[in-house]
Amino acid sequence: MSLEIRNISEHKGIRYKPLKGICKKILTDMKIPDAEVSLLFVDDKYIKKINKKYLHRNRTTDVIAFSMLEDKKYRKVAVRFIAHNHRINATATPFKTRFPIQILGDIVISVDTAKRQAQEYNHPLNFELKILFIHGLFHLFGYDDTTEKSKNKMLKMEMKYR
Repeated sequence: MSLEIRNISEHKGIRYKPLKGICKKILTDMKIPDAEVSLLFVDDKYIKKINKKYLHRNRTTDVIAFSMLEDKKYRKVAVRFIAHNHRINATATPFKTRFPIQILGDIVISVDTAKRQAQEYNHPLNFELKILFIHGLFHLFGYDDTTEKSKNKMLKMEMKYR
């Protein structure tokens, strides 16, 4: 398991070790312990830019996940984002196999939004970041929260790891 974490936000004091532990546990439970995940902490301005550029939504959000397991439309978006984020050539990237997979995908979290949500729910910032990371990880596996039924299914899975 490989979890690459980068923080380009202004926020310091983010604890990486618990995120690495939960990532290892989830990837092992999902039967792909050798997968690679990238986690990027950003501010609201940066996530809004990503949201607009890649998902055509001109607003901030708490977490965005670019999965390499999803359908062709989103896979192309993920390849473009991952290639940009890792500074590699998207056309030369071998993302054709599903399992075993090398790169599962990228998760982007706005620490600004996470901080507001942590205050709203009255828990520590690092706990909110863990919740968002778990949520993003399940998006990488193809879970979605677009309907009440799928949202409940995803939340049930996430709750096992909080």
